[in-house]
Amino acid sequence: MAAPPNEATLAALIAATLSPNAPDRRAAEATLTAAEPTPGFPVALLRLVAGGSGAADGSGAVPPHLRQAGAVYLKNLTRRSWADLTPADADAVRTSLVDVMLGAPPPVRRVLSEALAIVAEADYPARWPSLLPTLAGRLVAAAPSASARVAAAAAPADGTVSATTVVTPAAAGGMDWAALEGVLEALSAVFDRYRDRFRTDALFTEIKYSLGVVQAPLLGVFEAVAGALLAPAPSGGAVPDAPEPHVRVAASVVRVFHSLSWQDLPEYFEDTLASWMGPLVRLLTYENATLSADAEDSGGGSAVDELHAAVIDVATLYQAKYDEFRPYLQTFVQEAWQLLVRVANVPRYDAVVTSGIRFLTTVARSADFALFGEPATLTQISASIVVPNVGLREEDEELFEDNPLEYIRRDMEGSDGETRRRAAVELVKGLRAHYDAPVTASFSAFVADALKAYAAGAEGAWRGKDAAIYVVTALGWKAGTAAGGATETSSLVDVADFYASHVAPELTAAAATVSAGRSVDHPILVADALKFAITFRNQLPAAAVRPLVDAATSLLSSPEVVLHSYAAACVERLLSVRDRVAVPVAAATATVASANGSAAAPPPAAATTRDVGRVTKAEVATWLPTLLPALLAVMKATTRVDSSTTTENVYVAKALLRVLSTARDAVPPAAVEAALSTLVGVVGVVAANPANPTFNHYVFECMSALVRYVAGAPGGALLPAFESALLPPLGELLQTDVAEFGPYVLQLVAQLLSLHPLPPPPPGGGGPAAATPAATPTPPPLPSFYSALLPPLLQSSLWERRSYVPGMVLYLCALARRAPAAITAGTHLTGLLGVFQKLIASKATDHHGMVLATTLVRSAPVAAMGPLLPSVVQVALTRLQAAKTPKYVDGLLLLLSAMVDVHGVGPTAAATDALQAGLFAQLLGAVWVPELGTGRLPLGRRLVVALSSATLLGDPSIAGGAAYAGAWEGLLQAVLGVAEGVPTTAPGAGVADDDDDDTADGDGGPVTGVGEEEGNSVAFSALAHAAKCGAVTEGVGETLPPGGGGPALRAAIVDTVGRAVAAVPSVADRVRRLDPSFQGVLARYFAEAGRTLG
Repeated sequence: MAAPPNEATLAALIAATLSPNAPDRRAAEATLTAAEPTPGFPVALLRLVAGGSGAADGSGAVPPHLRQAGAVYLKNLTRRSWADLTPADADAVRTSLVDVMLGAPPPVRRVLSEALAIVAEADYPARWPSLLPTLAGRLVAAAPSASARVAAAAAPADGTVSATTVVTPAAAGGMDWAALEGVLEALSAVFDRYRDRFRTDALFTEIKYSLGVVQAPLLGVFEAVAGALLAPAPSGGAVPDAPEPHVRVAASVVRVFHSLSWQDLPEYFEDTLASWMGPLVRLLTYENATLSADAEDSGGGSAVDELHAAVIDVATLYQAKYDEFRPYLQTFVQEAWQLLVRVANVPRYDAVVTSGIRFLTTVARSADFALFGEPATLTQISASIVVPNVGLREEDEELFEDNPLEYIRRDMEGSDGETRRRAAVELVKGLRAHYDAPVTASFSAFVADALKAYAAGAEGAWRGKDAAIYVVTALGWKAGTAAGGATETSSLVDVADFYASHVAPELTAAAATVSAGRSVDHPILVADALKFAITFRNQLPAAAVRPLVDAATSLLSSPEVVLHSYAAACVERLLSVRDRVAVPVAAATATVASANGSAAAPPPAAATTRDVGRVTKAEVATWLPTLLPALLAVMKATTRVDSSTTTENVYVAKALLRVLSTARDAVPPAAVEAALSTLVGVVGVVAANPANPTFNHYVFECMSALVRYVAGAPGGALLPAFESALLPPLGELLQTDVAEFGPYVLQLVAQLLSLHPLPPPPPGGGGPAAATPAATPTPPPLPSFYSALLPPLLQSSLWERRSYVPGMVLYLCALARRAPAAITAGTHLTGLLGVFQKLIASKATDHHGMVLATTLVRSAPVAAMGPLLPSVVQVALTRLQAAKTPKYVDGLLLLLSAMVDVHGVGPTAAATDALQAGLFAQLLGAVWVPELGTGRLPLGRRLVVALSSATLLGDPSIAGGAAYAGAWEGLLQAVLGVAEGVPTTAPGAGVADDDDDDTADGDGGPVTGVGEEEGNSVAFSALAHAAKCGAVTEGVGETLPPGGGGPALRAAIVDTVGRAVAAVPSVADRVRRLDPSFQGVLARYFAEAGRTLG
């Protein structure tokens, strides 16, 4: 499109994006996307948002809903494409954005503030120096009395006006409150990001510049606003309630002050601290009857509540970070305390209460903890703050029943950090830091009374017991993490005894009720009992685990979403408990020595520790008959097409994965069949709308675990059954192009394919690193599914989906190793090398390209691959010259090693020297030797390259060639260094530390974001169990010989150096010129082999 659409056309397109008709909507979105790169498009969009004469109906003014939709589009455009705008467009947007935002209605202004934040993040202050001066000028214009503060800040130090001069605020009538609200919203958009940034010189330079422009006007505005709200009543009358916008402005000023104070205390704020803190503490007493009456108790807070919360948040920051706040601390504590006691226990005050309790908690954990030292004070905190806020409210019970997912999110997933209950519990923990005994004694009385009332059957007493469980959790916890549970408990609270006496009976009774087909009377109490068990799972005695698992298994069949979710979480967390056990060091040391080739004697035996699961595979096997069917049943029942029901329970999927991963091959065949059937069915249901990526990941991970431990069990008897159950539905997912599932499907296919045995080595190749056991029988043919998948995967469009790349490469590597004929049929091999060239062109995928090429070299018949070696080397070295990163060099060494192992030294050197005479010698000296000497490669791959390097050492053309004279000695030292586990060159020698967009596949949990694409494209998530399959390592030759790589490497060194000396006698002189330490190592190797050197 040569020119951007005019305003009328643009308005019509924006209107069409809101259409309920999908074709119209998609067509408009496509047109707008195509127009985005057109110069002038952002400016036209901004004019539309400003409300210009571009209404879709030709009437002139743009309707508010189109202005807001245009603002949303502009925000998204700046987020994804701001760096790609033309300089003229970017400058035009920067010039007009503030004016448009300040003149827009509040809904549009809020969206534009997000766009402003994005642009400011990218361009302020370097390319947008006018932003802050413009906003500061608007502040002063909206609050004229602020000019006095500006003058005070600009006056000489010895002048009559100073930074601490008290400024009399202007009357409210002289202020433009609407303008103030807009300007402060813009300042918040610019400064809010200061709260989540690491401390850097660049950040502090920016903050200092910002403060220099805005600090004085901001204080002047604050004094004017606070003065208007806190003005004394006129003689004989009452103070009229301020309008809501006035209070919102006050809250905005406080939030901006908070952001500017976050990183460090500005000097100006320190000098004027009294001018800030005096009004701030008074604002905690500010009330507005009109606004209070208008606010609903069940809704969000009023503007006054927002103001109170903002003030307390400032006090919390200053108390935690700045000693200069100490003179004001006691007054703030008193007013915050009074505010907490004054407000009602209804949702509208939740933000104020959680902020207030968090402030008191910060004080309790600080050097000023003595403010709470009096026993009477602790008693008052217990009675008036903790107990009222730790108990259940009617709103909590409604949330439990009506929105269980939100209840779980708040209660289980850590997002309850802003709830009253969590804040109260944290306050108890904070008070215990210095007053453990009196706090425990004070709350123990409350716990005892609550439990006594519950035991007596008093009506509603279950709520008291629920609160008691929360309090005991706070009293018993001393150290730990949310993920790992409590690791240390208070010596004053026996949590195991409390569990046995008051928690376990509750769970047992509830389990019996559910098993009998009845509803639990108080499901929230049971859920909190399960949460107590989860929290203190490390402290539970072994005898308590099986009854707890049995109870949780029964509760899995509860129709209450929270209950069966917590029951599943309980099982999963119990299986995650690990203990430290002693193991002898000598055995581990001997294993490492064998792997790296060291022949040194191990140190004396000593004790060390390692983590082992507390619940063993054998124990889990006894749980399976009841636990596994229960998990599968609840997964199947809760994953439904009907969106009105609760679907896709992540906790159940995670528990199933943990059970399968722990039980491994102990899962009986019938249970395996049931699990596969359920998992396939679940995938079929969620494929229609894969909206929960975490659930989807765990479902596929469950399949992968079964494939690894059951289908991959010795003998592979169940592999055909797995392929029959999984390959058809996996193929259907690929055919229907469910983009979210494609990466998972490809990994599973590769994992299944990897379980088939390897064929004998290709004729005419196979070096020491690629060796396979002798007399390998020819395996049966592969199912046709695997080879039929190859042609579709050679389509270039699929390789544009970066999230598909790791899975496709894994599949291709597995196929190449097991069906070399399939990859060389027709033009497949040429197509695969084209894929290799495409992948190494990007730093995000170059490591996948190198793995693919290395596997092809090791797998393809020599006759087919040999003629293509010069092309492979040319492509690889061209990329090396363009971008030389450590990750890429590592891959290049593995590729060249594969060529040496399979095709031999001569063809590899010839393929390289075909590009330039003597290039292989240069590559050996400048890249190969330094990189191998760093020892940066993982052990298995380091041994692969070292074994290939030994082959080079023994080749007469290398040992005797004049071009290789210096490289040969360096290569020998590097190989000896690998054998001894000692680096011979500094890390990164010869390799530029270029930006390396490496996203290494981890061995632990899912690795997300690998190969992430722009926009809403799917990101790759690695299946942890699939990452253990043979295709991951065998393609680059990491399958070590029996006994480890150390003995093989030492034998190879002796053999090849001996052959080199025999073929080229001058090599002996080179060996004598080695560093004495390396000469000693080489002599030892020859002596161990019963041979002599030279």
